[in-house]
Amino acid sequence: MDYKSYYKESAAVTFMVSEPVENFILDSGASTHICNKGEWFEEIEPFSGTVACASKNDIIKVEDIGSVPRTLNGRKIILTDVLYVPELNGQLISVKNIQKTSYVVILRMM
Repeated sequence: MDYKSYYKESAAVTFMVSEPVENFILDSGASTHICNKGEWFEEIEPFSGTVACASKNDIIKVEDIGSVPRTLNGRKIILTDVLYVPELNGQLISVKNIQKTSYVVILRMM
C-alpha cells in the first residue's frame, strides 16, 4: 500500500493521556496507529504531516512513518504505517486500521 496516498496530511486522535504510557492503547477513534518511541520502530522513514488531538484541541507534528513490532499473547505482531509523533504522551493502536489487516479486535468485559 502506498501510505503517502492513503494518509492525508493529517490524522486524528480522540484522546491524549496526561501521564506517559509505556504500552499501546487501543483507540476506536484514532484514524491511524501512533507511537512516540522512535526506538520501537523496525523500519522508519521521513513523513510530513500533522495529527489533530481532540483532547488537547491542538495539532501535533508527525516526524516519520514506519513499522513497529510488538509481542501480544506470546506472538509477534507487526503494526505497519505507524506515525512517529514524539510529542504524544502514549502509543495508540487504531481499531479501524488494525481491522484492515489480518488481525481481529475483540472487546469484552472482564
